Amino acid sequence: MRAMAAAILLVTLTACPGKGTHSALPTGSTPAGVSGGTLHVGLTEDVDAIDPQRAGQPASFTLARAMHRGLMAFPAAVAPDGAQPVPDLADGLPGVSPDGLRYIFHLRPGVAFGPPASRPLVAGDVKAGLERIFTASSPMAGYYRIIAGADALVAGRASGLSGVETPDDRTVVVSLVRPANDLLWLLSLPAASAVPPGLSATARPAEISPSGPYRLAADDGYVPEHGIHLVRNEAWVPSSDPVRHAWVDEVRYEVGLSTAEIGARLLDGRVDLLADRLPPGTPPAAVPPDQIVRAPNGCLRYLFMNARVAPFSNGRVRAAVATALDRGGVAATYGSGATPAATILPPTVDGYDASRSAPAPDPAAARERLAAAGFAHGFTTRLVVGDQATDVLQAGLVRAALAKAGVHVAISIVPIALLFEDHYEVPGAGTPMGIATWCADWPGLAGRGALEPLVDGRGFRARGNTNYSGVNDPSLDAAMDAAAKVADPVQAGAAWLDCDRRAAALFAVVPLAQLVEESALSVRVRGFVPHPFYVRGDPTALWLAP
Repeated sequence: MRAMAAAILLVTLTACPGKGTHSALPTGSTPAGVSGGTLHVGLTEDVDAIDPQRAGQPASFTLARAMHRGLMAFPAAVAPDGAQPVPDLADGLPGVSPDGLRYIFHLRPGVAFGPPASRPLVAGDVKAGLERIFTASSPMAGYYRIIAGADALVAGRASGLSGVETPDDRTVVVSLVRPANDLLWLLSLPAASAVPPGLSATARPAEISPSGPYRLAADDGYVPEHGIHLVRNEAWVPSSDPVRHAWVDEVRYEVGLSTAEIGARLLDGRVDLLADRLPPGTPPAAVPPDQIVRAPNGCLRYLFMNARVAPFSNGRVRAAVATALDRGGVAATYGSGATPAATILPPTVDGYDASRSAPAPDPAAARERLAAAGFAHGFTTRLVVGDQATDVLQAGLVRAALAKAGVHVAISIVPIALLFEDHYEVPGAGTPMGIATWCADWPGLAGRGALEPLVDGRGFRARGNTNYSGVNDPSLDAAMDAAAKVADPVQAGAAWLDCDRRAAALFAVVPLAQLVEESALSVRVRGFVPHPFYVRGDPTALWLAP
């Protein structure tokens, strides 16, 4: 998931008279919260979709958390296992066949859709949600092609997903084409939410019946570029939901506040929570430090060198360039929002090696390596970056660091709207070097979402690639395939650690900075815990001080 542009959205949660204090919470959760109150949350631009299958940004994931449910979910608490999926619509963990290809789930009772469906949720709705991942072109669809029949559905050779069977209204059977140890994580993502059958690919938000604690209000539920209004979903039964507490009763989003406005409103109580990432290094200036919470968000800032373009087709040249880079300087451009990176896998993903430290720049060693590679006098190359201030600043740091090693870099600045589609994602563009951000699409057992998109050398297309470096190492690809099949989670994490080390040793993708989410809160917010997936807070777990 490429890092998203900064955005500001205002969320308002309104009290419901007569509600008492909730008392029961799942193990590992925060203490009992208090119902009611009004929560205001900031976001700088509109969400990409109020649609669980089409959601691709953190703010949209947050909405899906509030409105929709799937077989599995991430728990509300981050510690000790916030990235470990737990049953949601399922009444327990699935039965799994010995070959790891068949998963049998049973649905818990008491779950129903709110309007417009307004009926009990059944197994066919889970199947409909999984099929809509493909028919609605979910940005996550590629990961789910492990489900049997997915390729036939995508190609139009089938009208349904043969790998999902519903022998009765309470049973869902998922069959895979190959073992995949991350299936439960995939089933915890918004894309796997249950929806009624028959929804079009571009269904309006109000047409998508919710099964979670909130629904769109009938009058002003969604006004694009202006606001979103959620109210209680009367069909939601708290005892049927082991994940969401939903202390508050209404949610209002107002789009389009500036950083200065957010800072002022956080201080006077009109905004309580920042729901999307501000531009790097720019937390609201007026917000006291003790009201800003920082945590890893699974996003990596990295430099790529195109292994299909000389001289970066020479691995020794790539290693020399990596030796000269100033990772600390790049991380510093984010203020307190990043740390120098030594690994490609981020801290939120199993296989991350916390023992490794980012190396300091060593231009003398870089010169020696270049000489050994046949470039004693260095070389000239081009670095292509977007026209955003941070991109340009970081490009200057890279140029200065490489100049000390005898590499002369010409910086090409292109409009950010064209950077990926016309340059990075197009092998034919021949971009020698670039700087990009990649965010793991989920936490935990997520090597397929954090590492494969950057270094998998198979399946290059004329456009739309995420392996910007063009690196193609069959042994690495085989290692990643094997890691995705390891059944034991601890051993799987170790396998992904090995893959990370293999990928880093190619020096086609050079980690620069692990990004940190900065969440600005008002003094009234309670229950906020940085979550490895809901990195800006889980709205169903929050409450406000009286």
